[in-house]
Amino acid sequence: MRKARPTRGDFLDHAFVVALRFKCGYRGYETERKAMAALRRRAPGFSPVRYSNAFTKALRLYTSTVSLIDLHLPTLRRDWLTIQPAGEVYDLGPLVRQLRRRAPGFLSSTYDLALNWVRYWHHLR
Repeated sequence: MRKARPTRGDFLDHAFVVALRFKCGYRGYETERKAMAALRRRAPGFSPVRYSNAFTKALRLYTSTVSLIDLHLPTLRRDWLTIQPAGEVYDLGPLVRQLRRRAPGFLSSTYDLALNWVRYWHHLR
């Protein structure tokens, strides 16, 4: 059975996950060529130019997320060290809005993923 072609938002979400794994050095994503092959497997049915553009856009989202978190790091560190009541999560809404302006076009869930993953990978692990 053939996979259905993903929506634009899902395609960019897949591209971000691939870019994230590429930037973090996951096995199988060590080179751009391998990362692009992974993107083609995750989201079949697009032209080579669309894959390249989506990957470039996803890399920009990753670097924008890193710079945004670095910019707000003192405030974020204070919030991360504060014990949250059970069931509550950190309010990343203001950062999501800033990130959306820096790198538009992704799903809201992709921005949340970007902020939480970069926060974990660069500052918590």
